[in-house]
Amino acid sequence: MTTASRKIIFAGLLIVNTIYVFLGGFIFTIIEYDENYQHYDNINYIQAIDYILQGITTIGYGSIICTTTLGRIITMIYIPLGIMLLFSLHLVISNELLTWLHSLDRHLQKSEKSRFASFRLVLFALLISLVVFWILPAIIIAAFGDFEWRFFTSLYFVFQSLTTVGFGDHILWLSAWNCMFMIYMTFGTMVFATLVRFSVGILERNDFGFQRVHEDQNFL
Repeated sequence: MTTASRKIIFAGLLIVNTIYVFLGGFIFTIIEYDENYQHYDNINYIQAIDYILQGITTIGYGSIICTTTLGRIITMIYIPLGIMLLFSLHLVISNELLTWLHSLDRHLQKSEKSRFASFRLVLFALLISLVVFWILPAIIIAAFGDFEWRFFTSLYFVFQSLTTVGFGDHILWLSAWNCMFMIYMTFGTMVFATLVRFSVGILERNDFGFQRVHEDQNFL
């Protein structure tokens, strides 16, 4: 596949995912309309987008829910489709990042002629990712967020978001903040998943115990 084709696929998936989220926000805002009060009593448009993002990223804090039967039925259809769309985008971005990491790894192998150069690359990439997608967001939330959270609380919140655990004991109640944060965390999860794939490939290439495991499996 050519570079141009990959760019077209990436742009297409990014556009489709964006439209899917904004369209979902509109759909769930209409569905959750409270006719008794003649206004959007349950969730507004930004909160509906927040709800969609919590679902398709599988974080699911539980801070926003559908209260209508129709809303819950649509959720069981709309969210799984959104997860598949987001996962497709995840694969495209992950493969591009993995290609770049392998290219950088080959360059290091030629220049240093040491297999440990790959492990230094993994450690460096992991350190940068931890700072960018874990430490930095925690600092920003603790310093500028109107939540009165200490740094460790923010660190804990970012951790449960980055790992998509989403316990729900700490939540960014302002939906606009939460939407931006979850999008950022989604890319962070993609980066860490790619680093895991890259690390496994490095271990297999350097035969750190994998050959023995394969031999034992073949024997069995």
